[in-house]
Amino acid sequence: MIFKSVKNLFLILFIMVINLGVALSDGFDHSHSTYAKVINTYVKDGLVDYASLKSNPKQLDLYLIRLSSVTEGDFKEWTREQQLAYLINLYNAQTLRLIIDHYPIRSIKDIRDPWDQNVVSLFGNKITLNALEHEIIRKNYDEPRVHFALVCAAMGCPKLPEQPFIASRLSMQLDEQGRNFLDVLRQ
Repeated sequence: MIFKSVKNLFLILFIMVINLGVALSDGFDHSHSTYAKVINTYVKDGLVDYASLKSNPKQLDLYLIRLSSVTEGDFKEWTREQQLAYLINLYNAQTLRLIIDHYPIRSIKDIRDPWDQNVVSLFGNKITLNALEHEIIRKNYDEPRVHFALVCAAMGCPKLPEQPFIASRLSMQLDEQGRNFLDVLRQ
């Protein structure tokens, strides 16, 4: 009898822990695994194989859809690091989409007003890459290292990292991006 009640107690506690985890989770993949698949497949040494990505954009599109489904309410419940990783990855993924929408091109500058087109879906609105960078990221996060993380897809910009930005490693990743960018300038 005691065994049965202890077993039931553990079962009830297990169900409560699972339910608590579900309640605390907003369902968003903060590991950004879909984006990781994209950049692991199409990015090497910071350079993007745009022709191949354009021929198979499904994972990128799926990732952008997932990002656009995040509500402002859910976003506000995340940690600062989760928010910033999300916004940086959104910027970089949307830049990839912008390029392949116009590919083949020699430079992002061949696109008319690339940073001022309403191409970013955020909280049910369409905004520009400039608005995302300057009105949201730079204005709301006192983080100068984002300069090294936001990839503008031009040769003078920081290279796209081969892994997504993740909240638990964000500071380390931003430091690494800064070092990599400065190393290129020194060469």
